[in-house]
Amino acid sequence: MKKILILLLTISLISCINDDETQNAQPNYSVFLNNRTPSLTGKLNSQSISWKFGRNEYQMSTGYDNGNEVCSITDPVRVLMFGLSTDDASTQFTFITPKMDTSNQNEVKSVLGVGEKHFGDIHNKFQFRILKNNNFYINNPNTNQKLEILKTEEFLNYENKKHMLVWIKIDNLELENSNQSGEKIQLKDGFMIAELYGHIFE
Repeated sequence: MKKILILLLTISLISCINDDETQNAQPNYSVFLNNRTPSLTGKLNSQSISWKFGRNEYQMSTGYDNGNEVCSITDPVRVLMFGLSTDDASTQFTFITPKMDTSNQNEVKSVLGVGEKHFGDIHNKFQFRILKNNNFYINNPNTNQKLEILKTEEFLNYENKKHMLVWIKIDNLELENSNQSGEKIQLKDGFMIAELYGHIFE
């Protein structure tokens, strides 16, 4: 009888250890982090999406605007933008960073460094917009929804200009219809590779 109790206790302890290991295991993003194609994948209102830059797929836009709302090439304060859209622009999304002083690389790192960030109002936090079925959806500027930057990598593009790839995870983002009050869509299990330009003031 004692042997049976010892055996049951041993099995129970092993089971607890395995449960703890499962709960503490870090997600494996290796496949995503090895991909370099600008893209957005996930579920939009439970429907799977896979929007990728490439021939016969989505067109890419990347660039920046002045963060102080003045048109000046001498002002290093910028918001960076990345987006993908179909050829007819009927489906598209835009990802916008908070404003940052691009002449100060410590400030750029605080905005674009690895870690948890927040969506919110334009210029102060990250912003996300989707155009789909003639409706324009945007994150509520007064909420504090999260994203996580998993990795960044600088590279030189074909024009020898410095660009940056940013690997981003978006667990759950609610977007509101700007034309129809109360209508919302949700992006879940989102993984985005954004190509950014203008993060260095030159």
